Amino acid sequence: MKIIYCCLILLLYTGCTNYPSLTEASFKDGRFEIQQSDLSEGTPIFFKITEGNEMAHISFFVIKFNGNISSYFNACSKCYTSKKGFRVEKNQLICRICEVGYPFSSLDSGIASCFPIRLKGEMINDKYIIEKNEILKGRDYF
Repeated sequence: MKIIYCCLILLLYTGCTNYPSLTEASFKDGRFEIQQSDLSEGTPIFFKITEGNEMAHISFFVIKFNGNISSYFNACSKCYTSKKGFRVEKNQLICRICEVGYPFSSLDSGIASCFPIRLKGEMINDKYIIEKNEILKGRDYF
């Protein structure tokens, strides 16, 4: 009985670790904006938009790597139906379903089936901007 209890505790602990916290995205004039200075090199920041009830949300992340800023949905083209997204571990994103990892340095290439789905955004002055309608286009992944 103790073995079963220990296994359950271990499973519960490992299943919940490394899951990114999701900050509710705020919008100004229909745009999500983040200051370049708010991004740390190699540290993705995860956001969500809650639509309707609390259970329905779209999540995405913004990352600065090698001085470039880009954004992706927290979903991949292969495993998105599971709605689990990615976890961050040692400078890479790891799919929470198939456990395939992608170094941050390879995110721009996007050439695998379990790769994060690109979210269109752009740098304007010192801000990275994503139009809300671009984020809403990803609702089918969630």
